[in-house]
Formats: sequence, structure tokens, C-alpha cells
Amino acid sequence: MSLAELFASIRERRHRSAHQSYEEGARIRRRLQELLAVPSPAHEVETRFTNVRIENDPAYRQGRQN
Repeated sequence: MSLAELFASIRERRHRSAHQSYEEGARIRRRLQELLAVPSPAHEVETRFTNVRIENDPAYRQGRQN
């Protein structure tokens, strides 16, 4: 392989890599735009934290009764 062929193959690999990175970025950008276009819920849903292990703990129940 001549030096010119080596440099040409290096340039080609760089070009392919840059093109692939550009395509990945474009795909991510399109997906983000899709996600941003989804309307957010009209109201927030409030949920109470429950942890069965904590609620079944006698110390926790004692503290709640006091």
C-alpha cells in the first residue's frame, strides 16, 4: 500500500465516521422533537408515598399514633 493510498483510506474512514456521527445526531434531534411535541398532561397527579415495609414496622406505627 502506497502512502497516498494510506492517506486516502484514512480520509475515507474519517469522512464515514463524521457522516455516521451526523446521522446519529440527526436521529436524536428528530426523536427529541417528537417527544417535545407530545402534549403534557393537563393536571399533575399527586400520589402518596407508601412503603409497606415501613408501614408494617411497629416503630413506625407507634410514631404515627403519638
